[in-house]
Parts: sequence; structure tokens; C-alpha cells
Amino acid sequence: MAKTYCLAIDVKSPHIDGGLGYMLTFRTADGQSNPEQAEGFDAWSKAVRTAVLDAGDQPFNPDPYTRKVAIAELMYEIEKINSAHPFKIEGTASRAAVEVQSSHPDDKSILINFLGDDGQIDVAEKKSPQFMQGRGGENGRMAVLDSKTAAFPFAPAATDGSGIAPPAPRRNFGAHPRP
Repeated sequence: MAKTYCLAIDVKSPHIDGGLGYMLTFRTADGQSNPEQAEGFDAWSKAVRTAVLDAGDQPFNPDPYTRKVAIAELMYEIEKINSAHPFKIEGTASRAAVEVQSSHPDDKSILINFLGDDGQIDVAEKKSPQFMQGRGGENGRMAVLDSKTAAFPFAPAATDGSGIAPPAPRRNFGAHPRP
């Protein structure tokens, strides 16, 4: 029986202070209790990490065309990875195939799912479940999580000792105004 997990990947960003994270829902064909020890996991996870790092912070770009192209290219790469490896990135009834979460508290989560076998995707934005501001770790850091994990596991934001995180700095994508 297939078991579902999430692969969390931290991404540093020159535009979003604190970075962002990707959570990709995947299943193992054999119900492996520890997918990291399964044959082929290293090659698969490196391919996924490369696709995610190539997409970077572009799903949050204020230019709608740039956002759409970045998401489409990412999902195309994921589809290629799905056909070449025993691990499959796909959504479940309760979780999107790919969730992109910014550490910026004003950004919405981006949820992406495949729609059938003809290459169509569904992209939705929703209010972020991330209640506490955090920071992404090392660029490309990966962690395998239980699929029931609700929010991206950002490291807590640094505080000044008062227990209150400093306000989030503004995002800066260059000349494009924020929508």
C-alpha cells in the first residue's frame, strides 16, 4: 500500500527576506516506512531539489506572466521526474501536490495540483496557515515530513530578546509594483 509523505525544501531568495519553502506531497509505491532509505530516493530527491531551486521565488513574482511561466515549468519538470522515478508527486484529498509558502506574512500560499493526464494544472492561492513568521534555512535544505504536517517548518525568526519577532521587511522584485 502506498504511503504519503511531504518533501520540504527551503529556498533562499534575493527578493523575499527569510526565503520561502516548497512542500511536495509524494507517495511511495511499496509503503516504505522510511522513504529516505528506499532505493532511488537520493537521485529522485536531487532531481526534485534542482527543479524547485530553478523555480526559486518566481511563483511570488508580481508579474502574472512570470508567475505562470515559473509554475508551468516547475510542474513540467515534476511530471518528467514522476515518469522517471518510483516516487510520485501528486495531491491527495487533503493536500496539494505542491505548496509554495513564503516566509513573508502577507503572501498567500500557492497550491498546485495536476488535473488528469493531459498536462493541465490547477493553481490556487489561499491565506497562509503560517501563523508565526519564520525564516528558511540553508538554500536547498530538504526534510521528509509526515503528510499530515500542516504548515511549512520554517525556523523561528530571530527576536530581540522580547519574544516578539521584528516586523517583516518588504519584498523587492525590482521595478514591478506589488499587486
